Amino acid sequence: ITYIDFEKVAAISLIHNVMPRVNRLELLPKIKRIWDIYDECGLNDAEFCPYWEDNRLKTEPDIIASSYLCRDAKVVFFTNYNESKSETLIHFGEGYTRVYDLISGESVPIENGVAKVRARYFAHNIVRAV
Repeated sequence: ITYIDFEKVAAISLIHNVMPRVNRLELLPKIKRIWDIYDECGLNDAEFCPYWEDNRLKTEPDIIASSYLCRDAKVVFFTNYNESKSETLIHFGEGYTRVYDLISGESVPIENGVAKVRARYFAHNIVRAV
């Protein structure tokens, strides 16, 4: 798997609750970051809400998103299938006051449960609302 292939594999697998695998040492830091997110957010013990069953999470067209409901947060894995789009709106619902892009580490403003987040094309995107 190359770096570009890893991004695509992760984009598809993570929204299906499947951890991507790597076969090259230079990709270990990428997969380690995902493992760290699982550990930091407690995703192994969280409720997985897949996009094909969960209608509580609202996104724009060309965005496919699945989420994990944690004790005090919602973690969203999403994929952007629109090459011309670099940001998207995610409707987390009420009660969330902060959103973090877990790939870049940036804080993202949220208002009335809606945040505009970075949406890398055909790559894994991960945000956390608290």
